[in-house]
Amino acid sequence: MHLSLFFFNDTATTEIYTLSLHDALPISKNILIDNKSVKLEALKADIDELGNEQIIIWAHFVAELELIKKELSKDYDVRLYYGKTHQLIRKKIIKDFQENKFQIFIGNPATAAFGLNLQNAHNQYFYSNSFRIEDRLQAEDRSHRIGMTSPCVYKDIVVRKSIDEKIYSAIISGRNLNDYFKNNSLRTIFNTEA
Repeated sequence: MHLSLFFFNDTATTEIYTLSLHDALPISKNILIDNKSVKLEALKADIDELGNEQIIIWAHFVAELELIKKELSKDYDVRLYYGKTHQLIRKKIIKDFQENKFQIFIGNPATAAFGLNLQNAHNQYFYSNSFRIEDRLQAEDRSHRIGMTSPCVYKDIVVRKSIDEKIYSAIISGRNLNDYFKNNSLRTIFNTEA
């Protein structure tokens, strides 16, 4: 396993886990080896090191969300927040997470995108992403809020030579462009004098 650190600002850190799989496996079959998900095994190993800290795990696909919940429920107190979660249950999940009644919040960024305050968790995992930078930024902002006392750590689990790597690159490119516009005035952006 290879670990690289990417720093985006003073209060947030993003880590990318790049998992190397056997080169002889075709790309379409590189996720499951011996009926185990390499990404899920990496996720579980890293979570084990965090102890009892509250954690947010984001995934884009329903099958992944349900697999993560199924596997992590064996060892942790988890809740799943996604499109199939009833509105009343969603409110209870958020309230319970804010009150530290369970450790791991598993969610879909599109479902949990706006208005959620989850700042008691400073560790976020991105098991999978969409190409939309807005989904990513909104997901990160769920815990990176006023009142956060520790720096946020964002960890991406990416399988090398897969669509994960392409999506991650697109997100980083989008973030870099977004940061450029955020950190520069219109005068600087449109200045043609060099």
